[in-house]
Amino acid sequence: MRALAIGFYETNTKKVPSSFKELIRLCEACQIEVTETHLYTFKEIHPAYYLGKGRLEMLKDHEVDVFVFNEELTPLQMKNLEDVLGKEVIDRTGLILKIFESRARSKEAILQVRMAKMRYLLPRLSEFSVDL
Repeated sequence: MRALAIGFYETNTKKVPSSFKELIRLCEACQIEVTETHLYTFKEIHPAYYLGKGRLEMLKDHEVDVFVFNEELTPLQMKNLEDVLGKEVIDRTGLILKIFESRARSKEAILQVRMAKMRYLLPRLSEFSVDL
């Protein structure tokens, strides 16, 4: 799986944050190959997309399978990003949960990871409808 990793420079320094370097290693732990990285500076977070629409347009044409954000995205931002980009979007928390899920061995560990994943996914289930 090929990914484009997206992060943000430390404020006013243009220095790559250590958390972004760690994100690349987290991707490797999930067998996700980071083929491109984009680091941005920004003044404010777009409430619906996290990124501005101009940056989103630039990302649309990248030949990757997934976009990985070094930030925690809201459920609405994730849904909107996936709709616009047409690809899977994973935030830092989702990536860490994937690692825990792949490495859990004991029954207790598996249950703890499932509970954490369910808590994480619950607010992101708005796209699914239930017909009764």
